[in-house]
Amino acid sequence: MTEYIDVACLAVLFDCDGVLVEGPGVAGAGGVKSAPGALELLVSLPDNWAVVTSGSSALLRARMDEAGLPVPPVVVAGGDVERGKPAPDGYLEAARRLGIAVTECVVVDGGVGCGGSGGVGGEGVARAGG
Repeated sequence: MTEYIDVACLAVLFDCDGVLVEGPGVAGAGGVKSAPGALELLVSLPDNWAVVTSGSSALLRARMDEAGLPVPPVVVAGGDVERGKPAPDGYLEAARRLGIAVTECVVVDGGVGCGGSGGVGGEGVARAGG
């Protein structure tokens, strides 16, 4: 059963691996591809979206490029925050950089609970075979 939730959302904050990109954790190793529907979703969004990663900004950009996905307007890498995921710090920083209140953002993450303790609305992503 599909559940619809009425949420005021001004920005979407994504995890990268397992949500937008699939494949090995090393760009250039081959096999990096976009997750089903990721490209269509990203190109339909306004500029109020960000990607939060535990890795480096350079690796994220290389993986997104290899997967044929657009570079996000805002990237928050592991080294940009004191506490990485699953702490909400990266998502809080992404909202700050976008200039949008964290309560008006939705997190799309492969892990349950990421971002939620920071007051961000969260949504885990589960896919068949993923």
